[in-house]
Order: sequence, then C-alpha cells, then structure tokens
Amino acid sequence: MGTFSVKVMDLYRKMSKYGIHQKDNMHAQSNPELPLYNNEISKWKQEDSKFVSTNQSVKILKYFDTEAILTITGNSGVGNSFTTKHVALHMLSKGYDVLPVRKPFDILKLQIFQSKEFESLQLLRKCQMHLLISDFTISEKRLIASKYISEEVLKELSDECIQAYDCFPLLCRMSKTWEASKALTFLLNPLSVFENELKQMKSREKLNLCALLLVTIFNNNFDNGLLTDDIDISNRNTLDNILEECGETRGTSRKLIKDHLDTMIGVYLMFEENSYRFANERLFEMTFTFMAKIFLKCMIKHCVVSMLCDKFGLECLDEGRQHYHFFVPSHFENFFYERLLKETDTYNFLDIFDCKQMNDKKYRAPFLAL
Repeated sequence: MGTFSVKVMDLYRKMSKYGIHQKDNMHAQSNPELPLYNNEISKWKQEDSKFVSTNQSVKILKYFDTEAILTITGNSGVGNSFTTKHVALHMLSKGYDVLPVRKPFDILKLQIFQSKEFESLQLLRKCQMHLLISDFTISEKRLIASKYISEEVLKELSDECIQAYDCFPLLCRMSKTWEASKALTFLLNPLSVFENELKQMKSREKLNLCALLLVTIFNNNFDNGLLTDDIDISNRNTLDNILEECGETRGTSRKLIKDHLDTMIGVYLMFEENSYRFANERLFEMTFTFMAKIFLKCMIKHCVVSMLCDKFGLECLDEGRQHYHFFVPSHFENFFYERLLKETDTYNFLDIFDCKQMNDKKYRAPFLAL
C-alpha cells in the first residue's frame, strides 16, 4: 500500500475513533467533542431550507440503506457541499452523530479521486456518486433557481442557458440579492461579468483587488493573524510587494486591508477558523485565473509552493494539461524554476518533487539543470 493509501486509511481510523456511528444501533456514548460543531450544523440547517430534492439526492439517500460509506464528487458549484450537508442532516435525524471535517480536504478533489493511487482505496471507492449538472432535469434546475432569483429573471433564462454551466446552482445563489437586470446579465454570461467586476476593482477599488489577491496567493486560506498579530520582515515585505503590484502604497495599514476583506464577506469571501476563504471553490478558480493573467510574476514569486506545483502548468508539457488552471509561458519558465529551487531547502521539498509534473522529463530536466 502506497504512502497516500496509508494516510487515508489512517484518516479513516481517526474518524472511527471520533465516533462515526449510529447511537441507537451501536449503543456507544456520543462524542464529547461534537457540541463544538453545533454552530456550524445550525448554519447547515438554515441553508437547508433552500434545498431542492432531486433524483440525484434521492439516489444518494438510498445508498445508505445498504452501504456505510459514500464518496460524493463533482465539479465546483454543482452542489456537492450543499447535497452532502443535506445528507448529513438527514443522517443526524436518524440518530447518527455528524462530525464536520474540513481537512484533509484534498482526498475528495476530483483529480485525486481519479488517480491511480486512489484506485487501491476500495474503502472510499466502493460507493461513489459523481454529481453532474446534466443529470438534473430542467424542471429541477428551475426549481433550484427559484429559491434564489425572481420569477421575472427565471422566465428570461432559456433551457440552453440553464444547461450551460456546471456551477449554475452557485451562480443563482451568488445573484440572490441583486436587482433583476444585474442578475439576468450575470446569469447569461457569468464569466465575463465576474471578470469585468475584477477589472473594475483594478481601476477603482484597488485595495479590494489587493485583498482578493492575498487570499488567492495564500491558496484560498489567508490567515487573519497576518493582519492582526506581529509579523516578521519577510511577511511584511510580501504584503508590501502585493500592495505595490495592485497600485497601492507600500506600508498600507494592515487594519485597512482587513476592513476591505471584511466588506467582501458574504459576497466573494467567507471567514472561518480565523482565515479568509472564497465563498466557493469555483469563485477561487475564476479569481485565480484572472489574477494569474494580470499578476503572474507576483504570484509566482509569492504564492504558496503547493499552489505553484498544483495549479500552474508549463506550456511545454503535453500530458495532464486538464489538471492545471493556468499555463506559464516559456519566457517565465526560468523565473518559475528559480522560485522552486529557492524553496527546495525548506519544508516544501515534497510538494516540489512529488508533484505530477515532475514525472515529465520536459519539466524535470530544466529544473535539475539549474
């Protein structure tokens, strides 16, 4: 069994230790740590009022008549998290304990689930449901949309428009507070509208753009402590370099940066576990692509190494292109490799040498030649 398999099996043992069981059947004591998650589960219950039962969700619930484990995957924005939370609440009503787990989140990313290493994990592959927006009926999609947008807007959306994006449920949720004309424009062409909003930030609301760039560079997990605690010169220089890239003044108050981050909570961002994150993985992906186009050198220089290895591909590579969000042009390759080389003597060693691209000679040879 490979290292990855061992880690996941160890995770399963730890989950079992913390009381993933049905109280009525197992006659075990409830996990004393579970009350710590009551606030999060309460939020789930509030959100669940907008849940729409679909053929897919009914099928998922039926799995648990005969199976103990189900892995739910799908593209960002299609409703993976919402559906999973609904299922968890259903199991809670049946007498199960529910333990929200955010980390290690990587084990459920779609590309990892499809990897060869994952094939040996029969425990997690035994029952799988991959959610596709194409599996939802048009009437189901319209019913989901009606929970967030007005009937006026919904009537203007053709079936083709509703079918166009995997993340259609997310798009509806994002536009729920907007006036009808803005919501309709966004739903008809969401990528262009979102990119235009970021472009407007670049010219009019630079500190907002800077705040989003920070969350992006820190791989969708920007620690609030970098704005509230004492920081070293290295972190201060990183903040100043990012501020300067966005057209702001070096040395700008960290409190001011925090204020701008806070104004975007509930729109673009959420704040959990003392960190700022994008409201959804799909939002993060779209923002990452935009930022990489505009601030490529800054991102290569400052982003966390795991992002550098996992999200940036090189244009020279032929295989595995579908796994990367942005491709580094040839004239930036040396700069890219120099950053990797700089990080090899730190705790990032495994991120660098165990990444998928390192298996490709076209990627590996220039790096080792430095």
